[in-house]
Amino acid sequence: MYSTENVSSLGTENYMDQHIIKVAILDLYNNEPNEGMRGIQNLLNTHRLPDHFKFDYTIFDVRFKQEIPNLDFDIYISTGG
Repeated sequence: MYSTENVSSLGTENYMDQHIIKVAILDLYNNEPNEGMRGIQNLLNTHRLPDHFKFDYTIFDVRFKQEIPNLDFDIYISTGG
């Protein structure tokens, strides 16, 4: 379980008392359907965070579209592909 202290130490953005944790999901499966992507999205959509915190994620198709995230994210997660 998260404590507010641990989460707030991330480089979060604060919009009207809402702390946004920016997550980059790196899809390495080269446009192939996979359970890894579904599982990561499900975790981020259903995981309970303390009040006033939320995940905002962006998916980057690294191999198929050669998309690369910048350094503005708090967390980077890779599918492994």
